[in-house]
Amino acid sequence: MIPIYNLEPNTRITLYNEESDISGDYIISNISMPFDINGTMTISANKALEKI
Repeated sequence: MIPIYNLEPNTRITLYNEESDISGDYIISNISMPFDINGTMTISANKALEKI
């Protein structure tokens, strides 16, 4: 998978992952992107309470 460079904190995203039993809307709180080619981009997010 390739990194998504246009994401930033306080962005609402919709997730669905059947394996992890994760689905719904989340607000990104933190993004970590390493500079080496073998690094992994990580996103921390909190479940959104309601849709505006």
